[in-house]
Amino acid sequence: MTEIDEQLAGLSSESPAPDPAAELLRMVEADGAARRRQPWRQLALSLVVGLGLAIGALFVLGLRRDLSHLPVSYLVSAAIAWLTAIAVVGALAFVPSSKTSLPRVRMAAFATVVSGLFFIALGLLWTEAAPGHSFFYQPGAGQVLRYAPYCLSVGTATSLVPLALGALLLRRTVPIDTPWMGAAIGALGGCIGGLLLHFHCDIAEPTHFGLVHGGVVVVAAGLGALVLPRRLAL
Repeated sequence: MTEIDEQLAGLSSESPAPDPAAELLRMVEADGAARRRQPWRQLALSLVVGLGLAIGALFVLGLRRDLSHLPVSYLVSAAIAWLTAIAVVGALAFVPSSKTSLPRVRMAAFATVVSGLFFIALGLLWTEAAPGHSFFYQPGAGQVLRYAPYCLSVGTATSLVPLALGALLLRRTVPIDTPWMGAAIGALGGCIGGLLLHFHCDIAEPTHFGLVHGGVVVVAAGLGALVLPRRLAL
């Protein structure tokens, strides 16, 4: 046997080259184990900070002047709707399924879209008012645009803290760069901003509650989709 034949025989007896996909999965799992995500703790921290900020903002900005004159059923039902959306969107964004360590992106994306559409529809279809205490204006595009900036700015500003905190908590721990993850975290913050506006803003026009308060969820989700994927990749 020649020297070349011996070398070829030695190469054939060596173990086959590792599968690149399997090697990548092993590296991701090792990295994830090293970082040891605690999704429920991350979710709880985001909710505590976000809701705490909303409560603090209410002390500074004040409660709506018609609060004590509105039906309790309306106030409680709408608040429960906001809180439910916060919990569902947050859980789907932060907490992975039991079968994988990756986020449930599709379900989080679905919850994001549904929450935005739901609160727009809720405001347009169900808005209670207390004559003499609630604030009214004549429906119209000009009036909607006139009173929209304040609530949009307050609600969106409130959403920025949960969004930034989500970026910090998930940074380099979620191997995914889809904008839908950012949109879900943004929608979580937007729902917190919407809950704040529910107890702060006394405008009783359906177009305002639907397009502006519900629109905060959409705006915050859009900001999250633009910003958060870049932060997760750092």
